[in-house]
Amino acid sequence: MPESMKRKFKTLRCTLDCTEVFIGRPRNLELQSLTWSDYKKHNTIKFLVAIAPNGMITFVSKVWGGRATDVHITRESGFFDLVDCGDIILADRGFTSKEDLLLKQAKLEIPPPVKAANSRNQRR
Repeated sequence: MPESMKRKFKTLRCTLDCTEVFIGRPRNLELQSLTWSDYKKHNTIKFLVAIAPNGMITFVSKVWGGRATDVHITRESGFFDLVDCGDIILADRGFTSKEDLLLKQAKLEIPPPVKAANSRNQRR
């Protein structure tokens, strides 16, 4: 982990993200409905991934249809059972399970958007 991250996030457990993968449109109408992602405007499957500070994938949930929300996947995946008191979890601003982490006495950190950092670098 970079030194700047070590100073700011001493007890960083992982970075969380729900990943979506495009799939072909299922012929079965019920499966079409379950896999449709309004966000991607395509049929997808989704799963939760946790990545340790050293880059190792430490958790992958079962696969859900693209219609499932990130909050639902995170809550149902069993990930919260693995969180310890004092852990810091990094996630993007769309991650809305802060209360679930507080119940575990863990902390959610949401880094600033990359877009802001990129625009500053381009002006230099």
